[in-house]
Amino acid sequence: MLTIQLDKTYTNQQPFKVSIDYVAMPERLIVGKDIASAGDRGFYFINRDGKIENKPKEFWTQGETQNNSCWFPTIDDPQEKMTQEISVTLPKNMVSLSNGLLDFSTDNGDGTHTDNWRQEQAHSTYLTMLAGGDFKIVKDSWNDKEVSYYMEPGFADNARLIFGKTPEMIDFYSKKLGIPFPWDKYAQIVVRDFQGGAMENTTATTLFEGMNMTPGYHLDENHEEIIAHELFHHWFGDYVTAKSCSNLPLNESFATYGEYLWDEYKYGVDEADYRGWGDASSYLNDKRA
Repeated sequence: MLTIQLDKTYTNQQPFKVSIDYVAMPERLIVGKDIASAGDRGFYFINRDGKIENKPKEFWTQGETQNNSCWFPTIDDPQEKMTQEISVTLPKNMVSLSNGLLDFSTDNGDGTHTDNWRQEQAHSTYLTMLAGGDFKIVKDSWNDKEVSYYMEPGFADNARLIFGKTPEMIDFYSKKLGIPFPWDKYAQIVVRDFQGGAMENTTATTLFEGMNMTPGYHLDENHEEIIAHELFHHWFGDYVTAKSCSNLPLNESFATYGEYLWDEYKYGVDEADYRGWGDASSYLNDKRA
């Protein structure tokens, strides 16, 4: 815990600035003492020493619900809103992704480069993300906003097959909700060893490696519902935010409804009802429910 003694009493209308010099070491956090489980470290390095053959070196973060404080000083509460600027230095053969827009990238002349990401619109601290690795970036657009897909080079040729409906989804939800997509860009990145299906980090959704699909696999299971779900969160969850972590199931309920709306629009009410029935059956048959 960090306690800051201010020099005087401030009202909620008076700005003040605090600078904190810190070092974070999420991998050294002890399960049962510092964190509840290995899934609470906030920041993860995949195959960092390169000892696992045919597995790329990557890094990514996961903030929901209260894990981002493991790698930067913050208040882990959905009501805590902030703008942010993140600089990351990484090898030349890696690219990075974070919230907001890439402000600039600098070649350091030593085999590394530094990317500076800036998120100007306030968002909840648990939605802050950073990821990087050997990814190929495939770019689309919607209303002059960049829509991009970060994939391993071996799967990047299939990026539009997998994610190509995203601009149409953004357009549909913008019109359906009466609020145009409210963020600067929308990126989706597919990483290794992610702990769930996906996470709706503001402007930069992280997805599990099951999205690394061949055309044949895509015929059997396209995971389009995940793409729609995480995108819909950018209105319900990211733009309109739950009061507390205990209310996050409301975020998920709205996003699941977003799946239904997309299916109804794109494939008809019968398909939407069928998929909705499947979601309801999974929930009712889950012994944890």
